[in-house]
Amino acid sequence: MANAAGQRQRRAMQLNERGIMLAQSFRYEAALECFLQAEQLAPDDPAIKQNIRLCYDALNMIDSYGGY
Repeated sequence: MANAAGQRQRRAMQLNERGIMLAQSFRYEAALECFLQAEQLAPDDPAIKQNIRLCYDALNMIDSYGGY
């Protein structure tokens, strides 16, 4: 069970890192997809939530961000 949780956390971090790279290339929609997938795996991670909020802001969709 702990192994599965560790795998989810690692996958979440991989998706978060990919999202950061995409956002740095101004590919905010693709980055947002990565961050939302990461959030599904690590819903309590504040860094992922912040990255989601920043993408919504960059896409001028800040009203859609739902409290991130």
